[in-house]
Amino acid sequence: MLHVQASRALDRLRAYQNQSRLPDGLGEWSERRFVVIEHEKVPADESVAIDRVARVVHALLTPGAGRSDAQSLLFAAARALVDAPFRVRLLKPHIDLSLDRVDVAELKNFSGGQRVTAGVLLYATMTKVRALSDTTSVGWLWLDNPFGQASADQFVRTMRRAADQLGLQLLFTAAPKDKGALSMFDRTIMLGRRSRPSSGEKVVVVDDGSRELVDLVLVQRDVRAVLGE
Repeated sequence: MLHVQASRALDRLRAYQNQSRLPDGLGEWSERRFVVIEHEKVPADESVAIDRVARVVHALLTPGAGRSDAQSLLFAAARALVDAPFRVRLLKPHIDLSLDRVDVAELKNFSGGQRVTAGVLLYATMTKVRALSDTTSVGWLWLDNPFGQASADQFVRTMRRAADQLGLQLLFTAAPKDKGALSMFDRTIMLGRRSRPSSGEKVVVVDDGSRELVDLVLVQRDVRAVLGE
């Protein structure tokens, strides 16, 4: 029944909150949950839970209510089940990692580096929760030259430590001349664009300084080798 699905959705939110706990070594952020989700308790009386969700379903099915997809229906049911809005707060990234928990709506006022850092941590937590539920690997996230926004070393270190704790492999790209960004990593792969001699096809390869293009090694294979796969 829908009220049972709504209750499971709330369990998933609690799991998301718990899995967002940050590793040690991050100053005041150490061992803190990055995300805190607060809501009222689910009623112990099942008849009350059924009534609350049923009223939402009836409202959505009335003529003129418009179309609702399954996701919207589940969210409305979960909110009706606790009979109050949700409150979501997260840690706002600062250079000194001071403890500053703000409403999620404040994301729009974050600086570029703060948004990138928060986005990576939110994504890492989401993939961790998903992996726990279906036994898949968390995987990896490709960040296309985020250093223009997340220019502070502390932001990058925070992303890396938290992602490592959550089991998410981060892959950063940077311009070859950006020595400052490259200096933050102990493993780098230089990439280049080449054309296959036989077909003229454009490919991305590992650039080791060699001009020999007869036996090209595609970057995907080398990335997997670096990751130990």
